[in-house]
Amino acid sequence: MKQLVGLILLLSLSAKGQEGAARYLSEFTKLSIGASQVQFRDFATSPLVYSGSAVFGDFGSYTVRGTAVTEYGSHFVTGGASDPYGAAFSSVTAVHLYYGKLYQVAKPFKYGQIHVGGFLEGTGLLRTNNRLMNNGLGIELAPALYASGKLTRDVSRKRNFVWQPIPFLSGIRFKERSRTVSFRLNAGLVNGGYRNGYAYSGQSALLNNFELFEDYTYNATAGLRFSGECSLTTELGTKNRIEYSYYFQQFALNGYDRFEWMQQGIKMSIYFLTKHKEL
Repeated sequence: MKQLVGLILLLSLSAKGQEGAARYLSEFTKLSIGASQVQFRDFATSPLVYSGSAVFGDFGSYTVRGTAVTEYGSHFVTGGASDPYGAAFSSVTAVHLYYGKLYQVAKPFKYGQIHVGGFLEGTGLLRTNNRLMNNGLGIELAPALYASGKLTRDVSRKRNFVWQPIPFLSGIRFKERSRTVSFRLNAGLVNGGYRNGYAYSGQSALLNNFELFEDYTYNATAGLRFSGECSLTTELGTKNRIEYSYYFQQFALNGYDRFEWMQQGIKMSIYFLTKHKEL
């Protein structure tokens, strides 16, 4: 709770310090596609680590108001994973809803700009494994509140130039280009988990009276949670942006039996500028 109060105070001070700094408003619609590696382990049924591949998609909004950033939307990962022996296969789908705000808390220094803020995320996991029979359906819900920090460095190409590696042949033209590299880290302050442990479906299915969340319990301190992203962002001539990223997320849900989840991958995002005006 002390961490949460400290975060709120920090954001309040940051916002007050930047009231006069806002000079423009830019709103983007964000669309992402990518590929992921997923791993999970559910001690309710087995200590084995399931791993596999999945596709990634994201749709959301990204707004820059002066030096403050607001983003919200949803992303999903869907694919399959198997145990180390290839004896069992599990389909897996993860849906994440998110909302976050970042504020610049210091003037730019030689290594770039620093933003800090908060980040809310709700995760829903759906898994099926026919080998587990009555326990073949797994559903977890995991809401979280993060403290978030981001470092951004400008690596723009400041001028046009021609590179001619082979004499007497046409050179390669490089145009002026606005680009940044960034690293973002989200550390969970409040990590919730909603699951039943032991048996996914309980006993109601055996009695022909299936209850989806039978014997589920909520744990407000369900374990550690981290996520992050490294990105290269380029501004196009149309003021839209294209971004290439590596991302990761890892969390654990404690309870009757521990559940562990990890995903990492690469993605490409396009930011479509929908609104831009001076403030």
